[in-house]
Amino acid sequence: MSKRDDVLKIVRTLLAQTRDGSLQWGTNDTTLDDEYVGESERFLYYVGSRDNDGEPPYSLQVWRLMPGLEEGKSENLKLLDVVSLGEFAAVQAPMQELVELVRLKRAGLNESLADEIMQDFSQPF
Repeated sequence: MSKRDDVLKIVRTLLAQTRDGSLQWGTNDTTLDDEYVGESERFLYYVGSRDNDGEPPYSLQVWRLMPGLEEGKSENLKLLDVVSLGEFAAVQAPMQELVELVRLKRAGLNESLADEIMQDFSQPF
């Protein structure tokens, strides 16, 4: 399996886990405005717009959580850092879908923006 295939598999897994609520995303002091961080048992994931403008290309980083020798400290190891260009252009669409889904979930929305707006107008007054 090629690295591109591995990245595609990772992005699809993150997308599925985000969709079903198993993977939560947030921001922190070290993330950019359009970058989100998720965490599983052994890994940290950073996803967002490469240029911090909400537009493609998108970037994905995967870090291995490494417990440190001192209590409360860790030294994480970067395992993957890709941008949806060139060799990885094939992951553009699923990465965009992931970033858009994370944005919606961070805003407290579970459907597409259009579906959420339509729910507002289909509610009885």
